[in-house]
Amino acid sequence: MPEGGTSRQALESIEKRLGRPVPELHGNQVPYCLSHLWDFLKDMMISGRSFLNGAPIPLSATEIKAWCVINQITLAPFEVKALRQMDIGYIEGLRS
Repeated sequence: MPEGGTSRQALESIEKRLGRPVPELHGNQVPYCLSHLWDFLKDMMISGRSFLNGAPIPLSATEIKAWCVINQITLAPFEVKALRQMDIGYIEGLRS
């Protein structure tokens, strides 16, 4: 993301690169009890998403831990697991 760009601009750029809709731009709803994790995941994806052959790869535990350290956030083990599952689901949704 160019310095000073918005999250929306970053997601629009990803959408353009993938050539298909990115769910966050089109109003998909996340249950309230997961909304904080979804916000964390969006920030992680924009901050340091890795790609292989132009396709996103799931966030690693190391990437999640680094994000937590930088943002001074402590996650419970179940939250890390939920984040990883949400990320995998997100990527699978992009592929379909």
